[in-house]
Amino acid sequence: MSRREDIKRRELEIGKLEAEFEQARSALQLCRDDHARSATLRERKAVTEQQHAEKESELEGLQIEVRKLQEQLQQTREQKAELEQGLARSERLSEQQAGDLRESIAAVEYRLEQVGLSQGELQRRREEDLRRAKRHREESLKKMAVETAQTERQLDAQQERLEKRAPFAGQVAYRAAAPGNANSHDPLIVLSPPGGLRLHIRLPGWMKPPLEDTAEASWKLLEDLERDEQRRFVESRFTTRLHGWKDLAAHPGYGVAEFTCDAPAEALRLLARGEQIAARLVWRPPLHAMPAFMMSMVVASVAAMAWVATHAQTKSEPTRSAPPGSVNGHGAIRELSTEFGAEGELLRLLGTQLREMTVRGELDVNIIAAAEWALARHRDRAVRLLSLGLDDGDDLCNHLEMLVKSIEEGEPSSNGHATGERAVALRRLVDVLRAAAPDGCYERIRRISRKLARPAARGSNGRHPRFEFAGR
Repeated sequence: MSRREDIKRRELEIGKLEAEFEQARSALQLCRDDHARSATLRERKAVTEQQHAEKESELEGLQIEVRKLQEQLQQTREQKAELEQGLARSERLSEQQAGDLRESIAAVEYRLEQVGLSQGELQRRREEDLRRAKRHREESLKKMAVETAQTERQLDAQQERLEKRAPFAGQVAYRAAAPGNANSHDPLIVLSPPGGLRLHIRLPGWMKPPLEDTAEASWKLLEDLERDEQRRFVESRFTTRLHGWKDLAAHPGYGVAEFTCDAPAEALRLLARGEQIAARLVWRPPLHAMPAFMMSMVVASVAAMAWVATHAQTKSEPTRSAPPGSVNGHGAIRELSTEFGAEGELLRLLGTQLREMTVRGELDVNIIAAAEWALARHRDRAVRLLSLGLDDGDDLCNHLEMLVKSIEEGEPSSNGHATGERAVALRRLVDVLRAAAPDGCYERIRRISRKLARPAARGSNGRHPRFEFAGR
């Protein structure tokens, strides 16, 4: 029965493989037609060489898959034929032995009837013949059982050679597109745990709450061009999810963050080959989560309070006279301080820092990032307060034009930043000034922005900032 069940299983497997083979052949025929059309379009310059190469790669992959299915179908059919032949031999041998036994019994009975011996002698001989037949049958059955066990072991060995089971449960993270063409040291398949691969990194403890609030953190694979000029990743970015956190007792304030990730196939292939790759965390926590930001806010608040106290003391002295036009400015500052509190004073100080940075000609990406965050968070209120801190528009635009000219001429910076980095920071600064500068210099800043003629820069959070407000 076991052999018959194996034959039935092979028949089901043959039916399944035939269906898959027909589907693969249909897909191959469609791919051939598509490849032929692509070749015709390529001759007419309707498609690019890269698109035609992709069609050829897809056709080669389907041809390999069809050949693989055809080989599996042929092997399964051969296995079925071998099982059927073995079953037929076993049945023929059983029938032959049964026939021999029947003939022996019939001959004995005929001899007993013809000889006319005594009943006791005939019974004795008959019993002897039956015992001998029984022994012969038992020996034959034992021999058949040994042969059957040997055949089953051969089938198990053949099945073990054809099938390979994974050592653990998981999901396929990487599979070679053409296993038959892979090199000896290249992996054919890579399995990962159900939740994805695990990535461990040591991070400061203050980054744990922002990571827990963030759904996904972005990473970027680094290209090691010094050691391998051919290592260039097509998919260089991937995302991770925080899975766990373990505080380091030997390093207070630090912990080991465990991420689950689905790395690109290129990186998995290199890791399976035993090579090392480098990745960089491009996710940035929000500014309010940084300890330095909170400290700077406290320092700025203390400075603002000191400035307000000094200003109030200056206004109380009757011997000093305010310069023309300052009364309205100080009144506006007091009005904003009353309306927005310490937060309004901080935004005004941020506008003052933007102005001083532009006047000095030294671009600070931290100040620019803080201004971008303020515009994205407070919008019209940030525009109003930053504009008050920027103050004189014409002088600001003059220094801004000088800064643009120095970067275009490639002059080195005092803080050692490269020209490319300064150009990116300048574009971000122009976007901020275009949103928050006084109305008197808006047209000049817009002309500077058009002169730069560049794609939208990314903000500190990795997104494209858009600062469009009413009246601009």
